[in-house]
Amino acid sequence: MKTIKNELIVCGVLFIGWLICGLVMADYDSAGFYYWAGFAFGLISVCAVAVSCLLQKNGSSASTEVDAVPTIISLGYIAISFILNIFFMIQGDGDNNKVLVVLNILLLLAFILLFYFSCGYKNRVADQLDLMVDKTTNTTQIVSLVAALLAQANDPDIKKRLHSFKEKIDYSPNISQNFSLDAEEKLIGELNEIKQSLGDNASKDKVLSMIDEAEKTWSTRNSMISTVR
Repeated sequence: MKTIKNELIVCGVLFIGWLICGLVMADYDSAGFYYWAGFAFGLISVCAVAVSCLLQKNGSSASTEVDAVPTIISLGYIAISFILNIFFMIQGDGDNNKVLVVLNILLLLAFILLFYFSCGYKNRVADQLDLMVDKTTNTTQIVSLVAALLAQANDPDIKKRLHSFKEKIDYSPNISQNFSLDAEEKLIGELNEIKQSLGDNASKDKVLSMIDEAEKTWSTRNSMISTVR
């Protein structure tokens, strides 16, 4: 949302700048179709970009590089439009009125098409990233919980088992599947119980037994994923 707001501010500055410069520099006695049509199409290009900004998807999760593509296209369109129309505006007048109109219309259509496809690509990338985040939420939480248990545990044997368990998790697939969610949620519950037991100063044997059960749950989860593959 902040990016779109910034783009709209830039559009506003360009619109006002083009408007003021065009009106101040106009020779009202001799300015003809070239000048006023070029001036109008310059304003239209900025308005088109402003509207396109409002139509963009808010809160995109796409990478910075992909997210910037529509912005680059928009700025490129405005730059080309300004250069094209300034070229005609300084000519004063001529016999290519239709050329001026047709070039601006073609430029506008090209911008619309490029912007549409770039936004579609950006949104697809964002959706894929959101899906990837959703599919790694459980494993990220599990890794964090095991790391917290390692920091909490004082007994060297418990630390050794937890470290071994964490290595097993680190080298396991981190993408959740629909059929693995139950096992992952069960493991999260077991890890929280281990945390509670460590806080209650439970016996070493009890904690090690609970870690064994947690490892079995994780092994079951990995077996299900491997089998489906």
